[in-house]
Amino acid sequence: MPIIDGRIGFIVNSQQVLLDGDGPALIYDRGQSEGPRSKTGEDKSERNRSYQCNFANTEPVIRAMIGYPKTMSANGGNFVRRYIPHSIPDWTINRRAPFAGQSNGTPYLYCTETDDWGMAPLYAEQEITDNVPRGEKVIVYDTTSINATYQTLPYDVLTDAQMVTAGYVDTLGNPDESRWKRYCLVNPKPSGENFNIAQGSMFWVADGVATSQVLQFGTNKLQISCNLAVTRYGVPATSMPSFHVNPNLAGVGINPGTMGALENGLGTVNHTVFNGYPKGTLLLIAIEIKPKRSAFGLRVYDYTTYHKFLIHYNDGAPGGPFGHNWIYRPRYNIVPPATTSTLIGRWMEVTLNALTNAVTLARGYSIYDWFDHSKLYKDP
Repeated sequence: MPIIDGRIGFIVNSQQVLLDGDGPALIYDRGQSEGPRSKTGEDKSERNRSYQCNFANTEPVIRAMIGYPKTMSANGGNFVRRYIPHSIPDWTINRRAPFAGQSNGTPYLYCTETDDWGMAPLYAEQEITDNVPRGEKVIVYDTTSINATYQTLPYDVLTDAQMVTAGYVDTLGNPDESRWKRYCLVNPKPSGENFNIAQGSMFWVADGVATSQVLQFGTNKLQISCNLAVTRYGVPATSMPSFHVNPNLAGVGINPGTMGALENGLGTVNHTVFNGYPKGTLLLIAIEIKPKRSAFGLRVYDYTTYHKFLIHYNDGAPGGPFGHNWIYRPRYNIVPPATTSTLIGRWMEVTLNALTNAVTLARGYSIYDWFDHSKLYKDP
């Protein structure tokens, strides 16, 4: 925990213990006999602990306990540095197969709120400070008592060092939050939707090949898809890749010098494999930005990107996977000359000039333009 003076007091059995490293295994609420308070539900957990620190260091201690984000520059690039909130070291996840960068001792209760008050020694009211009118006596506080609330969080918390150790870094070696590994929540909603196969595309099987009769009406085919909502939490205003938040952005992607990645990415598909999603299968359809004021006065944002995931495969070559720039062709001739028996349904790429654009990724030729979706979650 990054304490400026390196010292924060815990009350253990009514005795003050200075935190050094992970701190004591047992922490009692200001020495009360009933011990620490806890609250546990089906999908959440809450613990309370009480500490003490020097009154003059109250603000930096609270800042360190709550944590905060900050835009940083290193290795020739910018990234979001996370000063993560304080955790209870003796409440950890016991995983059989830990995530990369984490261990079986990974904490899951993080400080989300504090309540503090000043404490003065006996007869402190006799102390007199400068500039007090008419020689009035005032209380001089020397200690702050802090009641901290620890809760489970919906997203994973990884330090910068854990991100680097796990390999979640950008090309410059800085922590890369486009990997969706920390301060990020992915909410998938799989679904299916119908699309129409045109009249005249199908035949009645009972009539046989030689006397086959065309189906005189269209039919529906179910297309499997997934609506994906990806929320990123606590992003400093200076690290928001949005023109509307940072009007002076130089611009990245499709329209350099005009907008940010969030604006440029709308209506595009991923130009390469992104977080395991094959090329062209993620379509960015909407963005929701929520401004907040952090506990320490910083302007920060939570924002959610909404995607449509769509993936197709063909039997044989080319087999796929294919995404949004491929359309179902119900009567494709695989063996010229065309006969009823050589027509097959296939997912095929479509462009404005009848030439493939899946390699060159030129703008304006495919149904949806291609874009580097990792820029949606990086410092501009």
